[in-house]
Amino acid sequence: MGEVNYWCAQLERANASFAIVADCALIQLGGGLKRKEKLSGRFADVMGEMYLMSCALKRFEDDGRPESDLPVLELAFQDALFTVYERLHEIVVNLPMRPAAWFLRRLIFPWGRRWRRASDELGGQVADLLIGSRKFRERLCAGMYIDDSPDDIIGCLENAVVLAAVSEEAEDEIRSALKDGKIAPYSSDIIAQALDAGVIDPTEAEQLGASRAALRREIDVDDFSADETWGVRTEGLPEVNAAW
Repeated sequence: MGEVNYWCAQLERANASFAIVADCALIQLGGGLKRKEKLSGRFADVMGEMYLMSCALKRFEDDGRPESDLPVLELAFQDALFTVYERLHEIVVNLPMRPAAWFLRRLIFPWGRRWRRASDELGGQVADLLIGSRKFRERLCAGMYIDDSPDDIIGCLENAVVLAAVSEEAEDEIRSALKDGKIAPYSSDIIAQALDAGVIDPTEAEQLGASRAALRREIDVDDFSADETWGVRTEGLPEVNAAW
């Protein structure tokens, strides 16, 4: 695939840029580079991003180069390359020998810093792929233990995704009804109101109820009463002087 070859070439270019900047930094700073913790940290960031790009390519190849995964590969590379060249720029501008830094900037950024983070549109494509393709999720989690039971802490995620997909059409119908004024907004039980208005049928109402219950289970976190919270905080502590 031409697009994959393009990303391979970008990874090779990032590797070459990293090697050139690292050699120049060692020539200028020598062993003092160890004491320049910000510079060495930026080099580590570049190494980490290049490793992740290599992993993304390897996974893409191992999965048989599925065309549906190209948006995921593109998003991973765009974000990684943005970070790589931002860190290389930060290294170059902080090197002590300014003529050498000027040369490096012209060599590594001949057309300027042109990389940008992945767009929201591309992120939306990847999100749709995650939500809409069970096969993709299974490939992504290959080798992991996953319990499909809705009562399992991980299995309930898959259950919520499946129920959301099933009830998506009914959700669209309710949104259209709200827009047209067929249903009053901010109702305490909008599903029952939509059912009474004939916007959805009983089966869709049941699907919506199950979907929203699953979603609520996902976003809910453990909560504690005020007595429990303050009881834990004050237990064993000296009494506070009321005059304070």
